[in-house]
Amino acid sequence: MESGSAATRTLEIMQTLFGSEQIGDGDSRLLVMLANRPTLPAPDVTQQSARTVAETSSATSALTAVSSPLPSSLTPIPLSGTTANSSVVGAMAGNDRYMQLRNAFITFCQPDSRGQCLAVCQNLFPTTTPELDQMLVQLSRELINDRGASDPRWAERNAMAADPMSTAALLSAQHDLQNTQDVHNRFLEFVISMEWWDKLGVVDNRGHVLPTELLLGEHSEMVAAASTLVSLHCKHPGVLDRAVDNALARRGSTSSNTTSPHHQFYHQVECISDILASLVACIQQQLSSTPAGGGSGANNDQHIDLFLTVNTIVESFLSAAAQRRQKTFAIVFSPSVLHRPGQTEYLPWTASSGDAGSRASLLRLFTLIAERAIPSANHTAVQQDLFTQLGRLADNILDGFRMQLRSAKSINVDAVRMEELQGDMETSRRQIIQPFLDHNQREKARQLAEHYGDFAALIQLSESAGEDDQLMSYMCKFAEEGFAEYVFKYYLDQGRLAKLLSQPPALHQKLANFLKPHSKLRWLHCLEQGDFRTAQTTLHDLADDETVYLSKKKTLLSLAKLACLASDDGGGDAVTVQPDDEYFKSLCRQQELITLQETMPQHITEELKLDFQTMRPLLPTELVDTLTGTSNPDAEPADFIRALEVVKLAPYDTDEEFVSRCSYIWSQALLRDQAFWQSVEESERRDSVANTFLCRTIRTAAQQSDLPLGQFLTDPQLLLQSELLSPLQLHERPAVVFWLRAAYDHVIQQQASNHGSQA
Repeated sequence: MESGSAATRTLEIMQTLFGSEQIGDGDSRLLVMLANRPTLPAPDVTQQSARTVAETSSATSALTAVSSPLPSSLTPIPLSGTTANSSVVGAMAGNDRYMQLRNAFITFCQPDSRGQCLAVCQNLFPTTTPELDQMLVQLSRELINDRGASDPRWAERNAMAADPMSTAALLSAQHDLQNTQDVHNRFLEFVISMEWWDKLGVVDNRGHVLPTELLLGEHSEMVAAASTLVSLHCKHPGVLDRAVDNALARRGSTSSNTTSPHHQFYHQVECISDILASLVACIQQQLSSTPAGGGSGANNDQHIDLFLTVNTIVESFLSAAAQRRQKTFAIVFSPSVLHRPGQTEYLPWTASSGDAGSRASLLRLFTLIAERAIPSANHTAVQQDLFTQLGRLADNILDGFRMQLRSAKSINVDAVRMEELQGDMETSRRQIIQPFLDHNQREKARQLAEHYGDFAALIQLSESAGEDDQLMSYMCKFAEEGFAEYVFKYYLDQGRLAKLLSQPPALHQKLANFLKPHSKLRWLHCLEQGDFRTAQTTLHDLADDETVYLSKKKTLLSLAKLACLASDDGGGDAVTVQPDDEYFKSLCRQQELITLQETMPQHITEELKLDFQTMRPLLPTELVDTLTGTSNPDAEPADFIRALEVVKLAPYDTDEEFVSRCSYIWSQALLRDQAFWQSVEESERRDSVANTFLCRTIRTAAQQSDLPLGQFLTDPQLLLQSELLSPLQLHERPAVVFWLRAAYDHVIQQQASNHGSQA
């Protein structure tokens, strides 16, 4: 018997699914219904059975009429009276396990049999296994896809050939589907009472792996939707006759001697969603008979009537499934269900994928209503009715997307798949909400956008009406979903920078976080908030990254320097950055480098066709080469001194790098008199050496600049072996080394004496 906790859980599940008034100890009427259902072949779940499909069909052949007793092959084994449990198990052991399970369910429907049936089922399946999951799904399919082939009532359908779906036939089909719902409810009660419901695994269905109890719940939804559809068939026989014929033609179904094609449709419940594509096909066929913009007013009215009818049918059909789904979800969605190994995201059967799937059919219907029906409606009231139906259809479509996304998040699908699902939903969501915006259906557009998270539509609605307060309300309501950041991005993409930067104080921190990757705007916000330290860093980074315009780099450095001077520790008025601060000095050095580039001699800028207004910032090495290299054939010593100033101001990582830069400049100076240095002797006249470009440059530097030449002059041996001079082999000529050392010593001594006299 059930333990106390298990019994309590079982009762909770059953009350959720069926309501307390439907829970009883048995129902003889169900036994009669079950006894008159044909049996589909059992699935070969063990792949070990030697019985062929034909033998299985024979062993589970169709039962007799309503008034006949159960045949011996499927007579339920009694579980009450004097029969011992061990005898019951022994009697079942000789049968196929699927047949034993089926017989156990039939027996379960007898009064006062549940306790002993539980013991038998626990013996048959001590633990839940994939085999049990597959058997339960197969039995559920057998129950909902009943064709009623053995019921003599179906034989009367041949007499209705001229009117295959008469009112009597439809009422009969409706009664059958209600019976099917009752039987399937009792089947779910059976699964719960056998304490399997919370222990089931997963099964594959329509290419998706989902929890078994969720699929069993879908079967119940399909029966509810089919029952609603057949009841609507009485009200709209013309439309549904055509739709059912279309669905059967798509399946390739043919009538038998005992059933009409329409009864085949209503008794293949697992395929009931085919009606959606068929209804859309009916609309398309009727529209194709009248070209767009053509036809009479009567034809147009017929089209509108068809749209209204189809919309009503689809809405009722989906609503019946959704109502049943809510009951299932109340007990299905628990942590144990959402995180089962191998599970994929859940896609409801009412939103099945593929060109022939429910989602594609509903999207096609939505497009037809928006593009053909609403523009053709001649009366405001009719147009409003269509918009109301369109809104409900939009809810059904988007709810399917949302369920799929939530399921995907719960099972942690990979990032690529998640991005794909979100992209699909965002695209469809925008296409669905846009018609309401285009036709000024603001309230419905707002409702859909709020419910399904279309932030772009909410911003558009609020901005178009100047509803800043509404935008603020959304920022609070959807704070966790990042609505504020979405608004900021919208303003940024639209180029509305003033609006972006004028957010209320409550959003300043979010705006600061949003602007972190947008440095060109971040510093403005930092200045507005008095965060000068961050502003100076941001401006400095922007200046370092500027490679297009020298003037822009100069402006950014100037602003960074001002922000640096204005920055404090946040606790007082005292400026913490002084002019001798190292960071401040680095900004000043960069500004001086820009000044050196801006004040290049005119003959250089003309030679290189440089325009100060559009000139790009030159790297220090580029500026040195411009001043001293072949691009300045008429160079003066002042140009080389300017290059030495560049070396002084530019940052360098190692002393070797500094020496290398100085050597390059002196090498270029020496090469200006290459022929002289290649032939010079120690006996050369002093004034001849003094008139060389190199010596004049050294002398001018000592007289007219503040450069400490002792630090900038390269040792003669190192200089002559530098990259530019080593090919000349001047280092092998003692006279060259002699005169270089003499020039160095003379200039350094002269500079030292000048500084001493000034002191």
